[in-house]
Amino acid sequence: MRLISHDAQVAYGNNASVDRFVSIDRLNRFLFTRPPRSASLDDAAIHECGHLVAFEAENLIAWSAKINGGSNGHEWCGLAQRARDFGSYVDAPHFLAEARATLAGPIAEELLSQSGSLASSIAELVGARICVERAAELLFVDPESLWIKTVREAAALVERYAKEIEALAELLEKRKKITASSPSVRKILKRVQGGVSASCTISPQAQHACDDIIRLVAEVSP
Repeated sequence: MRLISHDAQVAYGNNASVDRFVSIDRLNRFLFTRPPRSASLDDAAIHECGHLVAFEAENLIAWSAKINGGSNGHEWCGLAQRARDFGSYVDAPHFLAEARATLAGPIAEELLSQSGSLASSIAELVGARICVERAAELLFVDPESLWIKTVREAAALVERYAKEIEALAELLEKRKKITASSPSVRKILKRVQGGVSASCTISPQAQHACDDIIRLVAEVSP
């Protein structure tokens, strides 16, 4: 089981440890002391389409999304892919774009699905935090302030493009896989015109989700 995503490891650097930013022991305890959760079809579709829309908004170039379910129709999971290779990123804006796109999936699931659970996406949340830490090092700024700003930006992005996320999720639920080259998908993605700034107003529900993300990641930090 990969607790820290490959992208998060690339973000920190191949020759360094993630121990500065996450306690693997605390992360293990976090994962294994909570009851297992089975994501519904709606949860998984909204989650992956949150990533997909964020890829497009952040100029990471949305590519595809797919979902798979267990034989009993529950325990859905999925994957969203972009066309740009994250491994080639070397500057702070790219790390922050990756962080927002990573956060957009869990936030979309929390705000737009019937039973979202941020805690079940802790590995993604940690991965986003590591990307922000790397960006903060490059920018010589306070990582905590940048983290709070980035989480808020991701929430604002999800709220701005909620209709597009839901429209794509409806297609994904029916087809189980969608690609950006599909005319129906491309028509929706064309409505995604860039990201949003931290100065944008977010709803109380979105602010609550942001606060929860900050708290959850702090629980597994050294």
